[in-house]
Amino acid sequence: MKQQKNFKLTATQLNYLHWFNEGDGEQNNVILICVDIREKFGHTVHSSPPPFKTDFRAIRKLYKKGLVEANHIEDMNIAWQVVTITPKGQKFLEAYHD
Repeated sequence: MKQQKNFKLTATQLNYLHWFNEGDGEQNNVILICVDIREKFGHTVHSSPPPFKTDFRAIRKLYKKGLVEANHIEDMNIAWQVVTITPKGQKFLEAYHD
């Protein structure tokens, strides 16, 4: 578990990871990103407002490190990517706080 501390995250990436891990007690925070070119391509919807500005580069880097994942859904014929924290991301936070 301690080897996961070898990841070097920026303050923004770490803020996002903490935000993804929080939530209403039953569900972690998520971001929905519209990927439908016919609609508001790139528009984001947050499960709760983050205390910082959306930074797609930080989200992409967390995704590449496997700390968050994106799953495709369709809602009312609009395509979205739902970004959530992974178990690896949760374990990273646990190790980070040890």
